[in-house]
Amino acid sequence: MSVSTDATTGEPLPIIAPEEVMAQKEHGTCTGPPQEDLRWGCSFETADNICCFNRHYAEYSGYWLKTKFLEEVTSTLSLTPTNPQP
Repeated sequence: MSVSTDATTGEPLPIIAPEEVMAQKEHGTCTGPPQEDLRWGCSFETADNICCFNRHYAEYSGYWLKTKFLEEVTSTLSLTPTNPQP
């Protein structure tokens, strides 16, 4: 099995952080909430829950389809991967 590495640092991935990274802080496991004006019309409440009050999962499957991501990204960016995995 090959090991992935960070393209910038060359460090092996995934990066395993010590358990204290997830210790209780001022705002869940964060020092403060995420920014409120999120790109692509993403929900602040969803981002806050995922980033600061969650240890196991992210948004529900298909959530990104309810955002403006595809609408905006297809008009401004290439969807071609820059670092394809073998």
